[in-house]
Amino acid sequence: MDRARRCLKLYFEPDMTAEDRVAILEAFARALRDFPRWAVSRAFDGWEREQRRRPSPGDIVALTRAALQPVRDELAERQKDLQPPEPPRVRSEAEKAAANEVLRRAGFTPRRMEVLPRKAEGGAPEQAEAHAPRPTHTFRTLDSVGLEVLRAARNANPLVQAARADAARADGPGE
Repeated sequence: MDRARRCLKLYFEPDMTAEDRVAILEAFARALRDFPRWAVSRAFDGWEREQRRRPSPGDIVALTRAALQPVRDELAERQKDLQPPEPPRVRSEAEKAAANEVLRRAGFTPRRMEVLPRKAEGGAPEQAEAHAPRPTHTFRTLDSVGLEVLRAARNANPLVQAARADAARADGPGE
């Protein structure tokens, strides 16, 4: 209450009655009663340093919450350190088989998975891929009706047609 009273005295308002001041101070008291004094004090200090208008209780509450956030973060971090680690997940054979099937369909075989770390280490891509199996499908075989419709719509779009015409003119007739 003392900090609110001192802060409000900084902002001159000649037509404010004593009853109005009491009501404002009570609003501050209700809004700030659940916060620690040090955080409220820090919020008022920040407001007095930075602002040019009289604060509302909501302004000070927001600054108080901001002052408390580092402490809350630290407490959450300490609490997380105290909790036991989550036990490792044990996958059933059915889950493992399903995951392996997805990888196989995507073209990731055990041999290819061995090659990937060598490729990441900086070896030549041709050398790393030499032992990897080649995909048995092309993009054209995976096309759906939806992609054909999309291509047809794109080809019919006047902006796309104009862009293609401009690109053809830019390439020139000799090329």
